Amino acid sequence: APPTDLQASLFNKPIPVEQPSVASVLPSFKPNPKTMASAAAHKSVVAGVQPTPFGGWGARGAGNEIFIDLVDRISALITAEGSVRSFSVDGCIQMKSFLKGQPHVHLALNEDLAIASGAGTRASAGGGASALYGAVHLDDINFHECVSLERFESERVLTLSPPSGEFVVMNFRIGTLRSERQLPFRLWPTVHVLTDLKKELQLTVKADFPDKLHAVNVRVSFTLPKSVTSATVSLPASAVRGAQAATYTEATRLVEWTIKKWPGSQALSLSTKMALPASCDLKKEMGPISMAFEIPCYNVSQLAVRHLHIIERDKSYKPHRWVRCLTHASSYCCRL
Repeated sequence: APPTDLQASLFNKPIPVEQPSVASVLPSFKPNPKTMASAAAHKSVVAGVQPTPFGGWGARGAGNEIFIDLVDRISALITAEGSVRSFSVDGCIQMKSFLKGQPHVHLALNEDLAIASGAGTRASAGGGASALYGAVHLDDINFHECVSLERFESERVLTLSPPSGEFVVMNFRIGTLRSERQLPFRLWPTVHVLTDLKKELQLTVKADFPDKLHAVNVRVSFTLPKSVTSATVSLPASAVRGAQAATYTEATRLVEWTIKKWPGSQALSLSTKMALPASCDLKKEMGPISMAFEIPCYNVSQLAVRHLHIIERDKSYKPHRWVRCLTHASSYCCRL
């Protein structure tokens, strides 16, 4: 190779040095299999569980465990004045069974559960005019084929021998709003006219659930009218940096507001200033304000598991039981 200026200054041959491995520097470390990430409560209980070629379950399914999820999917259409145009909850009780053997399981629900539907034998179990006065109201229900309803009408207890793996024990639906407390978020959009060619949309949202809980993965979005020529979004000076963010995409005229963790009973606000023709009617031309969210340990339906009994004669049979609930938005919108 032709000599270079650097080579003219070198008088010794280079000697390669081996890079020491991390294992030789650090002491041996074996992770504790019982240790989980702090965000594990927000993940699916069957995340990472894969069926083995022999029909068993690996990862968490290797133990003698049973998981119960009460999931509420809420849909609501709310006006700017706060009135509710439509409301519904489509929910389910989902079970993941990794129990050894085939023991019987007794799943007890709310004692004051009332079923309004009269369609079909199973759906109308426990129904009747007197049942409508219960504290927890469901309009329609249906059950998995393995569920026995012998004790459901009198005791609100489901009896089943769960198959291995994941399945839905019960589907249910609530078709009307029975209490204002069923709305987890309140939205108040207000339009301010700044000049003839400039307006401001001030959006205030309050989490209307207990302050000991919090919502995660919250996303508020809306599309500005086509006649908007420019727009800017801003958060209050008190907003914690990194906890929430707001962006405006000019190509799609989309405003997005994301909040990582929203404590209950807390109100947050967003300001959107826009330039648009004086003839533009913002309330008529702007699309709905949509929300997406998840609220762990909270269910709008108020459906609850009183107890979960696993019937097995062997006293040494002690499986692990896990029960949790979750509410998330299916279609949660507010119209100006």
